[in-house]
This record gives sequence, C-alpha cells and structure tokens, in this order.
Amino acid sequence: MPAGTNVLKWRYVKDSSLTGGTLDYGQVDRVSYVTSPTPRLQQALNTCGVAWSSAGSLYTNGWFAQTNVTHDGNFAAQSGTIWHNQTNWLQATVTGATNVSFWWKVSSQTNADFLQFYTNGVLAKRISGEANWQSNYFKLPAKTNVLTWLYVKDAGTIAGSDCGWVDQVTLSRTLTAFPYTLQTPARLPDGRIQLQVDGEAGCPCRVEFSTNLMTGGNWSQLTNVTTTGANTVVIDDQASNCPVRFYRTASP
Repeated sequence: MPAGTNVLKWRYVKDSSLTGGTLDYGQVDRVSYVTSPTPRLQQALNTCGVAWSSAGSLYTNGWFAQTNVTHDGNFAAQSGTIWHNQTNWLQATVTGATNVSFWWKVSSQTNADFLQFYTNGVLAKRISGEANWQSNYFKLPAKTNVLTWLYVKDAGTIAGSDCGWVDQVTLSRTLTAFPYTLQTPARLPDGRIQLQVDGEAGCPCRVEFSTNLMTGGNWSQLTNVTTTGANTVVIDDQASNCPVRFYRTASP
C-alpha cells in the first residue's frame, strides 16, 4: 500500500441469478497489517549526524518527517498544523560547515503566510503562495551557526495546504570521523562473512571489499545500507570461496 492513509473495503456482490451454495455469503478472517516506523527528522532531511529540534507557538505542532510530499522521492520534513498569528520552527546548530544547501516548497496564502530561512537569527530568504520545489545555497561564516526554518501565519485566511516542506539539506564541512564504525568481521559456519556496522541510526553507508591490499586495494562495492543504530548486520554471500577478504565503510 502507498504511504499515508488508506481505505480498505471488502464487498460481497450478487448478480440477478439465483442463490448458489448453502450460505450465499463471504467471510473474511485474520486481517493484519504492518506499519512502518515513523522516520526521524534526521532521516527526512538527509543529514546523518546532525541533531534537529522542532517546536511551535503555544498549542501548535512542530515539524515532522513524512513521505507524501518529497523532493527526493523518500522523505521530507513538513511543518505541522498551526493557526492564525502562530509559527513553528525547525532548527539545527552546526559547527565547521562553510555552506548549506537545501530544497524547499510551500503552499500558503500569497504574501501573507511564509516559509522562511534564518542563519543565526537573520532572515536569509522567504517564500509564499504556491511555490514548487526550489534549490537554495547559502555561505556560512566560520563559526558555530544556528540554521532555522520557520512557517509563519498572519491573522488572515487559510490558503493551499497551509504548510511548508524542506528536503535534502546538505552541509559542506570537513568530517573528523564517520558516525558509524565497522566491527571485526566473523566467518559463519557456511563460509560466508558477517559484518556489523555500529553507530548512529539513519546514516547511509557503503560497504566495500577487496581481496588484495598489495595492489592498491581494488575496492569493490558490496552493498549500500542505512544504519539502524547498533548491530546493523551485513552478510557477504560471495566470501565462501575466498580465503581472504578485506572490508571498509565509506560515505555514499
């Protein structure tokens, strides 16, 4: 089923012919469904290792991760429902970043309700009305920076979806360490190799392998995974016939 709210219906339909069978009805039993866990803002904004916070005016909702409206086809952050003269915000404090880029979109009352972006409390840009996905790029000073996205309503009417969306936030910076580590591989009884990636949940990670480090590595991709926190397990099914395998992780 697609993400979001779905309506399921079972119907028993008869034509104009005579009754067939002894009971003439259908039965349904043991209906079950599985819901996916709600994605985190970190995952929705493609920002592994960045701590996000969100809130709003009194009795209003903050921003949340969702899958219905996105730029990358996966997840995006959406501003929660607010009323007139209210606002809600999405915020991150980053260190070492030299610039920030992101995609955003808004559906609101034109020139009245705004999706805004601030750097260190200073308004950098705002949009309103029916604005489709737009790319943005801003340079940042060499210090710790506070990045804030606001959806702000005036006292007027409601128009459109009355919210804003942000997706694919990219921070250009020098990473001192990856937010995940590769633990010592273990060979299984059937010859396959089990790998374990530990670290922060929601981080994209590429696992690579090599059979000979003396020739410069010749690293090949084994798989791409998104970490789930501690104990993200990867199995190398091709290792059964290889006496030696080397592994490493990299950022996609």
